[in-house]
This record gives sequence, structure tokens and C-alpha cells, in this order.
Amino acid sequence: MSLEPDKYESLSRLKEGKDVWLVRNRQDGHLYVRKCVRNYDIEVYRRLMALDLPGLPHIVSISEENDSLVIIEEYIHGMTVDEMLEKAGPFPFEDTRQIMLAVCTLLSQLHSQVPPMIHRDIKPSNILIGQNKEVWLLDFNAVRELKPDSNRDTRLMGTPEFAAPEQYGFGQSDVRTDIYGLGVTMNVMLTGELPSVRKPGRPIRTVIEKCIRLEPEDRFRNVDELARVLENVKETAVPDEESGSGRQTAFRKRFDNYTEAFSRNMPEAYVSNEDRKADTDSDLSPDVTGSFLPVGFRSRNILHMITAALGYLFIAWMSITVEWTEDGAPGDTFYQSYSGIMWFCTCVFVVFWLGNYRNIRGCFPGCRHGGIIGTLAVLLWGAALAFLVVVLFAIVLALIR
Repeated sequence: MSLEPDKYESLSRLKEGKDVWLVRNRQDGHLYVRKCVRNYDIEVYRRLMALDLPGLPHIVSISEENDSLVIIEEYIHGMTVDEMLEKAGPFPFEDTRQIMLAVCTLLSQLHSQVPPMIHRDIKPSNILIGQNKEVWLLDFNAVRELKPDSNRDTRLMGTPEFAAPEQYGFGQSDVRTDIYGLGVTMNVMLTGELPSVRKPGRPIRTVIEKCIRLEPEDRFRNVDELARVLENVKETAVPDEESGSGRQTAFRKRFDNYTEAFSRNMPEAYVSNEDRKADTDSDLSPDVTGSFLPVGFRSRNILHMITAALGYLFIAWMSITVEWTEDGAPGDTFYQSYSGIMWFCTCVFVVFWLGNYRNIRGCFPGCRHGGIIGTLAVLLWGAALAFLVVVLFAIVLALIR
């Protein structure tokens, strides 16, 4: 510990690959989070430290050190939405709505500051459910003050899948930037997938689509307007959520068990989710037929469908026209046909794997993680499974021959 080493004792790393640690104050025994950030605006952190708003971890101290900012902030005992998704699967509609309403309230506090403070990194891993089921908003590394005289962001920060277009330099971030992140987060909480892969049924689907419009002026004007709409959405987005339904009951049971574990001061304790459905698509019957469409057709976007159709035709053309050799010489008609089918099936499998058809990747360890770990898991599992497909075809060919 480089900041007040005699005052804080380092206990464990909280985020793999990041300089974020759980520490204990040697004097009073209280737990805190110590993080070190390189891209920062110290004035923003000074304002956050002075605000001390409810639902936002209190910043105890900040110190510039070796071109970095070292932050000591309050430790909140709980579990992030991302962790709950990993362990319990998609959230029931009512729980999603209540959490989103709470986040809207927290963001409203930031947006009402003068000048407004934009979080710019709303995502499941930055929303935490405390031991008393209270909602907290974490990670202010990407926070930016709204500057009326600026027409675009000068620093590109945030998480790509949850970042609004204006965060890529196409305009200036404002309160509607956080609404975009809220829309993507809602979609992930309800389906376990990004909106580009799968969306829930209406009416919440309509709300999400308005949140993630490309042009900020087409979104909700502010989080208060979004909250009013969410409060009035009475229908459930997941049909099997009636009182006493299996999924709703199982989720709430696990949620209560998490809370009980927190109260016993067991940060890593959680219940197994053996009763989680293997196929979460069945929870969304209003759009269930769309989930069976091939990759490229599920969004029903004309451009996407045309591109996908051309891609599938190209794979088929390659399968038919390529001359396959056997022992250095062109194979017979059967071998040519069989090899073409093998090539076609392998290519289509790779497309379906990369497109996460029917949430296939969710069944394999590591693939639901974000960042480099998730990407590596997807690539390694995909390569292994594609190789297995080829091996199976080769075995069948050998048996036939």
C-alpha cells in the first residue's frame, strides 16, 4: 500500500486484473476500497467527495501519486447485478424495474448538480445490491461534467457494449448518455443478452428501444421521465412471472439466501443455482420465435438479413465449388459431397457460435465473463468445438469407408 501504508492493511483484490483492493483501517477495523486510476479528473472526484450522496459510496480520501489517483472509499457489502446474473440467471421483470427505478433516483442526484455530472459507465457490474437490498451505484472513473460550450467528448471512456454513440466522439455526453446505458443494462438483466442479440417482449421492449436510440434527442429526455414510464409499465415482460411461478419463486429464494449470507459477513457465499433454467429463451415467449431464426435474421433488420443471406449463400457456394482432395488426388463424387457438407456445417457452426445462437455460449464456463477473459473463453471453446465437429465428420467418413 503506497497511500498511508501504516493506516490501511491490504486484504484481497476485488477486481481481477485491476488495481482495486479491499483494505482494513488498522485503527478502527473498518473496511474500505482502495483503487488506483490513471485517466481521471481530480476536480470531479473532489466534487463527489464533497457531495456525499446516499446510494453512492463515500470517498474518504484522494491522493495524486505517480501519475495516478489513489482513492479510498467506503466498502459496500453486497453483490453486483453482474454477479447475480452469473449465479442466478436473468432477473424477473418486477425486480429489474425496481432496481432500475432506484438507479434512476441515484442518477437524478448526479444529473441535478451544477454543472450536471454524467456517470457514462452504467452497466450491471457497476450496480450493487447491498445486504439490506438497497441499490448502490459504483465506479465513477468515467464521470464527466457537462460542459455547455463543448460539442464532443475529448476522452473516450466507458464500456463498449454499454456506451452511447456520443462517447465515441460523435457528440458530447449529457444526461441522455446514462439513459442509453440504462437501456442496455435493463435488456441484459431481463434476457442475459445485449439488445443486439435478443430483446425481451413488449411493453418493456419498447422502453428499452427508446433508451438506446442512436440519436440522443430520440431517447428519454432525462432519468425522471424514464422513471415515470417505468412506474406505469404494469404488464410483465416475462409471461411465466405470475405469483407462485417456478422461475420467480426460485430467483427470490436465491436472492434471499444471498442477503442472509451477506448478513453473516460472508462476501463470497452464494447458493448454487441448480434450479436455473438451461434455456432462458423460453422465459420470453412474446418474441420466442425470433430466437430460433438463424444468426443475422433475429434482429429483423433488413440490412442485417441481406448481409446474413449473402454470407450463408457464400458458404454454400464454397461448399459446392471447392474441389476436395483425398491423398493428394481429387476425391470421388461421394467424397466431394461429404466434404462439402462437412465444410458447410463447420462454417455454419462457427457463425452460430460467434452469434451466440439460442444463448449457446451461456452453457460453457467463462463465456459470460466480460473483457479479455470472456473473449478468450469464447475463442478457445469455439475452436475446440469446431475441431470436434471436424473430427466427428472424419470418424463417420472412416466408418462409412
